[in-house]
Amino acid sequence: MSLPPEPKNSPLMQTLRWSFRPLPFMQENRERYGDNFSVKFMTFERPMVMISDPAAIKALYMERSHGLPPGRDIILTPIVGPRSLLVTEGADHLAHRKLMLPPFHGERMRSYQPLVEEIVDREIDSWPVGEEFPIHPRMQAITLEVILKVVFGVADGPRFERLRTVLTQVLEETASPVAQLSGLASRRFGGRGPWAKFEKQLKLADELLYAEIAEHRASGAYEEREDILSLMMQARFEDGSEMSDSDLRDQLMTLLLAGHETTATALAWTFDLLLRHQGPLQRLRESLEAGEDDYLRAVISESLRLRPVVPLAGRRLSVDLETENLHLPAGTDVSPSPSAPSASSRTDPTPTPGFPSAAASAAASAPPSPSSRCGSSCARC
Repeated sequence: MSLPPEPKNSPLMQTLRWSFRPLPFMQENRERYGDNFSVKFMTFERPMVMISDPAAIKALYMERSHGLPPGRDIILTPIVGPRSLLVTEGADHLAHRKLMLPPFHGERMRSYQPLVEEIVDREIDSWPVGEEFPIHPRMQAITLEVILKVVFGVADGPRFERLRTVLTQVLEETASPVAQLSGLASRRFGGRGPWAKFEKQLKLADELLYAEIAEHRASGAYEEREDILSLMMQARFEDGSEMSDSDLRDQLMTLLLAGHETTATALAWTFDLLLRHQGPLQRLRESLEAGEDDYLRAVISESLRLRPVVPLAGRRLSVDLETENLHLPAGTDVSPSPSAPSASSRTDPTPTPGFPSAAASAAASAPPSPSSRCGSSCARC
């Protein structure tokens, strides 16, 4: 059984195009081959089939027996560790997920609101008045500080400043297409190169994280604390055992990697879209002044639809995937195509009311910056 067509370019060229201009690359393939097509990334053992059909996407995620593509071991595992929720599967994954769910309960999250508001207010107060400035780095600063204080439970002081500096360097490398490509190349062709420098940064970050974990344990007061790290230390598996230090480290890195850049980029793109469309921006201001948040939720949902921040969410099929227009055999690697819901004519013909239809269409067609990050400037007034 043949897979959907793929570009004629080499895996190296496809990887380069995906790394530096992913959305235009996907859109070009969709226009040339249709809703379903394949791409072949460097070092991947088989093509990844990209799908846009809503029925196929639903069928993909409804089948729980599907696994994760092995490609995550190439880049993710060296960073987040082998016990991370992002790389574990089966019973091990479910056990860790069950253990970590309570700290992220809605009521628990709302209890952190005053601290988050304090961090945001202090950051906004530092912005220049009447001058344009890049918004994405400011969103990164906010999300990192929130993670360090709410998740890691690090208090202000030398270790906080050191962690902020070291983790900023690590996160910049993980978000860099050049660093990602060097990691792929080192595993495909051997050698260390730039990846060796990154590993040194990661080792330093690990030393600081283990020191924070040790301090939490030594204080004996973590049972009275409410940061996410303390709550994970209190949690117990079904057999009564607790997370080891290495387990805690892997989950902290997972929360950092999964929560920092994604949140910062989503916020930056939301600013970008609002600043391009004054009507929705004014309506949002009015709704917030009236104490309503329905329109805010709609704006965020529409921004995420137009500017998806997670490029791949693939599965390796355990059984055949069959819909009216698609048949893929078991063993195929499959992922929804980035921004597929806004690109497929069968999906969501009327956008979420976060932006008017005309604005949504204009935003969807506007090319992202080369790094797929928000390139707009913001002015505080």
